[in-house]
Amino acid sequence: MPELEATSFRRSFTENSIIDETTGQIQFIYTPNYADIALRNVVAYITPTSSGRHQVSRIYLEKQSMAGDTLLQQKLTWKIRQYCYIITIRQPKRAPPPPALKN
Repeated sequence: MPELEATSFRRSFTENSIIDETTGQIQFIYTPNYADIALRNVVAYITPTSSGRHQVSRIYLEKQSMAGDTLLQQKLTWKIRQYCYIITIRQPKRAPPPPALKN
């Protein structure tokens, strides 16, 4: 993805960070500065260590684009050294949205 190239990424995204007191992880959250960027959300989860060599534990990405009249949304979660999965949602323009999930 061209958006992930270092120079483009720094120019196109704003970084915010939080510390999750429940998990002890640091989250770096990147949101696009421009509406026309396909990459919509990036979160890097960092696990602090006592040695000071903090490690990336998980990466989450959301991408959105159009293919003809169909909206494509892709969500990627990569748990380092464990698993990676990508969910793709296709929403045709003329089709009704899927029904809401019930609790």
